[in-house]
Amino acid sequence: MWGGVWFAVAVAVTVLALAPRGDALTPRRLGILYLSVIGAALFLRLFSGFGIGMSIADSFATTGTQVSALSLVFDLIGPLSIAVALLLFGWAPVARVAPYARVAAG
Repeated sequence: MWGGVWFAVAVAVTVLALAPRGDALTPRRLGILYLSVIGAALFLRLFSGFGIGMSIADSFATTGTQVSALSLVFDLIGPLSIAVALLLFGWAPVARVAPYARVAAG
C-alpha cells in the first residue's frame, strides 16, 4: 500500500509534466517535486512501518541492533533529497556582494 501511494504520486507528477499544459513544470521545478516526493516517502515510511515493527519486536524479543544496512541508507537519502530540493527552491543563503562605495572627491 505504502509503495503504491508513492508510486501513484510519482506517476501523477510525470503525467502532469508530459501533459500539453505541463510547460509550467520546468526541469528545476520537476527536480524539486521529485526530490520532495522522495524525501516525504522516506520520512513517512517510519510511520507506516512502526506498527508492524513493534509487533515483530514484541513477538521475537528483538533489539534495535538488528537494523538493515539499507534502512540506514534510506535515513541518509531522505533528508539529503529534502535539502537539495530546498536548495533548488532557493532557500540557500545568497552571497551578496556589496557595490563598490563611491569615493567622494574631496
